[in-house]
This record gives sequence, structure tokens and C-alpha cells, in this order.
Amino acid sequence: MSICLPRLSVVIIAKNAEKIITRCLQSVIPVANEIIVVINDCTDETKILAETYGASVIEHKWEGFRDQKNFAINLAINEWILSLDADEALSETLKTSIKNFISMADNPYVAAKLSRRTFFLDKWISYGNWYPDYSIRLFRKDHGVFVGGRVHERLKVDGKVQRIKGDILHYSGELTVEFISKNALYADLAARDLFECKKKVSPLGAAIRAQWAFFHSYILKLGFLDGSVGYLVAKFRGFFTLYKYTKLLTLYEKTTFSNYCK
Repeated sequence: MSICLPRLSVVIIAKNAEKIITRCLQSVIPVANEIIVVINDCTDETKILAETYGASVIEHKWEGFRDQKNFAINLAINEWILSLDADEALSETLKTSIKNFISMADNPYVAAKLSRRTFFLDKWISYGNWYPDYSIRLFRKDHGVFVGGRVHERLKVDGKVQRIKGDILHYSGELTVEFISKNALYADLAARDLFECKKKVSPLGAAIRAQWAFFHSYILKLGFLDGSVGYLVAKFRGFFTLYKYTKLLTLYEKTTFSNYCK
């Protein structure tokens, strides 16, 4: 494995990722001297594949995205950490940017914000809510922690952040039952977070939010420039927004019914 100074740890969480993790591991080898893969409940060859690429593989009971990722970063030994998902990889431009960024003399930044480009239905998405989709992924270990609810976790850092060039390449796959189920699960988890925060919405409000989500993605964020795939991305955003708030309404109805029966 190549060595760069300062040293960089790449942390990945994965479950049954044998079909996708190889691309991720191959892309990080040129920039990392430590790769940590935290797995849970795997029934495939994810562990064996990761170890083939020199990764340290740790089995850890699933605690949710936020806590699972915090567990992973606490295992890292280096000052700089890059957090990735198993279905992601680094573009060549991003590899160079990462090396330059962490090697910067008297670097005043504690983290870098990276763009993510998604490959969906045989097309790289360039507009809408899916691109550039900036998020903090590269950070100094002692200056960042994952926060948030059950889903849509994010890194919170305590210092200056810089945007750097290049993309995280996200291979979301095809339009399959698995794709729909995964996004429905995320919407369900988001609804539970809203419920615990006592957020409320009316049926009309849920419908308006869904329409706005589509309009924002397809029109305001120029999703229409991605053609028919851009339209589908915007429709999915509207649909899962509606699904999320419908689930939230259902949670309140169950609570009311439960209280009524007592």
C-alpha cells in the first residue's frame, strides 16, 4: 500500500457489499495507508475481499448510521480521516486534491467539503439535488464527529472547512426493488426522527412538501437538464418526501389511538 505524508485513514461501513466494495477499495489505495472496514451481519464475502486489499475489518453490531460511523472513526490511528460508503469511489482529480490538501504546509483547515456525483440508470447526474451534493468527508480526527438522527447523518467539525476539487463517485445502481426498499427505509427512519422531535404536518402540508421537493429538484436545481433521468430523480424526491410525511402522520395516528385505548 502506498504511503503519503501526512498519513490518512479511510473508514468504510458495509453490509453484504461484496459486489460493490472492490471499486471503493481500489480507488483509495493511492491516498491511504490505513483502511478500516466496519461490517455488520454480513453473509457474503465482504470481509475476505476487504482483507485482500489490506483493510482492517471489524465486526460491530449495527447501531445506526451515525453511531456506526463514529465507531469506525474512533478506530483510526491517523490525524486525517476520509469517510466513505461501500458504493462510493474517488475520482482521479479528487485523489490529487486530497493529497495536496492534507500535505498543505501550515494547513489552517480542519476539514474539507467534497462534491458527490451519482451514477444512476447509466448516466452521471449533473444537476438537481443529487449534484454537487457537497458534504464534509475529509477531516482531522480530533475535530469531527457524526451527528444527526437515524438517517442523513452529517459530520460536525469545530474549525475552518475548505472545498476541494474532484468528486466522490457514487454508484447507486439500477432502478430495482432494492433501490426502492432502501430509500423507503431511509424515509421511514427520517419520519421517526421527526416524530421524536415532535415535528407535525397536515395531510395537505405533506402533499405541498412533496410537490415542492419535485419543483425544487427539477426546476430550481435544473434537474431537467439531465433529461428523462433527471425527471425520474425529481419524481423520486417528491415521492419519498410524501412517503416520509405520510409515515409521520401514521405515527401520530398510532399514538392517538394508543392513548384513546388506555
